[in-house]
Amino acid sequence: MLLKKNNSGRLRLSNASYMNDPSEGRALLEYLKAKPENPKTTYNVGIIKGGTSINTIAQDVELAVDLRSIDEASLDNLYEEFISIIEKHRSDQVRISMRTLGERPCGKTSHESNLIQKIIETRQEFGLELIFNASSTDANYPISLGIPAVSFGVGLGKGVHTLDEYLIAESVRTGMKHLMTFVEKYVGIIKNSNEDTCHYE
Repeated sequence: MLLKKNNSGRLRLSNASYMNDPSEGRALLEYLKAKPENPKTTYNVGIIKGGTSINTIAQDVELAVDLRSIDEASLDNLYEEFISIIEKHRSDQVRISMRTLGERPCGKTSHESNLIQKIIETRQEFGLELIFNASSTDANYPISLGIPAVSFGVGLGKGVHTLDEYLIAESVRTGMKHLMTFVEKYVGIIKNSNEDTCHYE
């Protein structure tokens, strides 16, 4: 299971009216469009704010940017090239400040591991569709420490990552059965592999 590493940060530009070269804007757009598709690498500018009126060049601009990749080198390249474009505008007239809001390490758990095999086995028993996706979850950190980890849901929903996101409550009944069956299967493996040194109730 591949997991993303992501950097989220806030960028603030003051005296932005001095940044009025349209070629730089086009360079930034072309750079973002040229991001690698393999390994999977994405970006999102989730917040853009600033300015005082509809027909006035903004004196201050603030961006919230999220950069993601399943590959650490690709993410580092994305970040460095993005920052290099922004830094070209730093001058006596333009002040730039950047702040990292969060960072998650990347890594992967082999599909041949006992953990993933028991997920596959459990979902097959319940007749549930099995799709592996790269994602940024709480599993990122243990994976970065060499601890097998996986993240999966116990319910169905719609509108993911929108203000209209919701959970279908009835689906949680099956989801919890799936979760408990998986835990029983995986704990059984751990018990058998450690029975000479550990005792499990």
